[in-house]
Amino acid sequence: MYHRKEYWTALGPCLYNTGMNIKLSKSFFKMSFLIVSTSILILPAALVAQYGAHAQTDGAAPKTPRTKSGASEKSSRFHVQGDIQTLPITMVREFPYISAEVNGIPGKLMFDTGGQGALSLNDHLITNLGPGKVVGKGMFGSGQEFTVNLHSSVDHVSVGEGANRLSFTSPQNIISQNLEFMQKDITPGAMGLIGYEFFDGYLMKLDYGGGKITFYKATEARRASKDFLKGEIVLATLPFETRKLPNHPLIPLKIGSHDFLGAFDTGQLGGAYLNPETQQAMMQEGLLKPLSQKSGEGGPARCRIDDIHLTGDDGHSITAFVDAVPVFNQPSPAAEPMGAPEANIINLGYAFLSHYKTVWDYPDKKIYLLKK
Repeated sequence: MYHRKEYWTALGPCLYNTGMNIKLSKSFFKMSFLIVSTSILILPAALVAQYGAHAQTDGAAPKTPRTKSGASEKSSRFHVQGDIQTLPITMVREFPYISAEVNGIPGKLMFDTGGQGALSLNDHLITNLGPGKVVGKGMFGSGQEFTVNLHSSVDHVSVGEGANRLSFTSPQNIISQNLEFMQKDITPGAMGLIGYEFFDGYLMKLDYGGGKITFYKATEARRASKDFLKGEIVLATLPFETRKLPNHPLIPLKIGSHDFLGAFDTGQLGGAYLNPETQQAMMQEGLLKPLSQKSGEGGPARCRIDDIHLTGDDGHSITAFVDAVPVFNQPSPAAEPMGAPEANIINLGYAFLSHYKTVWDYPDKKIYLLKK
């Protein structure tokens, strides 16, 4: 997911600080919002996306009313359809986007596993959504507020292209907020984001190099056949857990000899949150290397992190690296919402995921790292 806030401190050559939280009314459901850090946003320095705004409530998600017709019910729910569904993606920097159309307006939606809700729309671009119920407020670090609206339904949404196009008539319980900054700083056609609840109950294969995401319905037959691995070279099978948020896979790993919690997320470049002692030790050991590349004019340098060890339950392990990511010596803003009290957390976003094809098996809580 995205994140931005208007302050940073150069406490070290790789340091950068951000944070934002959103609180929604009790009548609304828990989800994560997409907020971005880039060099041309509020922050003058960051060119990276980080964990950030979490909208939380004490209430449950509103349920889509059931209809008598299975077909009608299906068409009114914004969710993957069928046994296997492939959607083409276009990379905009480190962000995967899916072509979309909402109420006749064309654009694209970011595919962000860091967002829990199925669909969140940019009402600055999509101006014909109609009235919505205000269910919360958010605030950027610079003090600018935005309103979160809940729409009982939206006339029409489609995603994908050609034979891989999915259409939804009057999908219900859709939220919106002003995401004008995404239009300005990432892509003019930024319509919002697609999150975890869009494919809940499915496995997801992410192929940045091939420009596609494929969803496989979780069934007992598929668990036995593992057809989603046909023709693939499995490098490691990583068991994961989820804690407070079902959309955030978490795994233990090591960087050198240092213990970290790894958090997977497609909606960001990646980065690390660690205590000052770990940061100093990693720099001395050559695991953390400041780069000359800057995040933006006047901004801090990004870092390369080496010797990342991930061990699978299949007896295989890999050693990886991430390049040009920011490092923070403060707790992650997402730590408490995720239920992650660990002192050292590394976010495994595009900087890591782009080295592999990956299958995210939420039902069996495994991530398969595949050779590209």
